[in-house]
This record gives sequence, structure tokens and C-alpha cells, in this order.
Amino acid sequence: RAVVFVYSRGDAPAAPLKLKGLDPAKTYRIKEIDLAKGVSGLETTESGASLVRDGLALPALGKYASGVFELTAEK
Repeated sequence: RAVVFVYSRGDAPAAPLKLKGLDPAKTYRIKEIDLAKGVSGLETTESGASLVRDGLALPALGKYASGVFELTAEK
């Protein structure tokens, strides 16, 4: 299990976030957490191999905004 913090430093489009140290043979549940009440965020499942190779496609963040994502390996 891991938590990833992402910060926007301006108006540049978000690039996929390549993650290191994941098991390529496992599947990971990714959920955006710490959102305002009633707001839904990113929730998806990706393979470890894909997250290491291609990265996590991040949702568009506003200028100087942030996001918190929880990754949980599924058995």
C-alpha cells in the first residue's frame, strides 16, 4: 500500500506519473482520496507492469492544485 502526493506547479498539462518499485505481476487499485465531501475522484485498477512502464494518467489539476492517491496491491 502506498500514498502518492501530486502537485501542479502551473498551467502545464499533467504527464503520466511513472511509478517505481511496484510488482509488475500484481494489480493495483488506485483511488483519489482526501477529496471534499460529495466530490468523486479517480478510481481505477491498473497492472503494476503498466504503472511502471506507462505511468499513472493523472486527472487535470487546476493551477497550483494537488491530489492524493492511494495505491493498494490486490491479491
